[in-house]
Amino acid sequence: MKFLEFQTQIASDGTLKLPPDIAAQVPVDDRVRVVLVFGDSSEDADWKRLTADRFLAGYSQGDNIYDTL
Repeated sequence: MKFLEFQTQIASDGTLKLPPDIAAQVPVDDRVRVVLVFGDSSEDADWKRLTADRFLAGYSQGDNIYDTL
C-alpha cells in the first residue's frame, strides 16, 4: 500500500482536485482510499510545541558556536 499526502480544497461542486504530480503517481482506474483531515487542531499545536521543547532540551551553551555559521 502506498500513501501520498497533499493539500487541496474542496470545490463548490464538492469535488477534490489532485495536484498533477500526485495524479501522475496513481494508476488510472486504480481504487483509492481517501481520508480527509481538516480544521485546526489544538493537538497539532501541542505536538509541535512538544517537539520543539524536546529538541531544544538537547541544546547546550557549547552548541552556540554553530549559530554563527
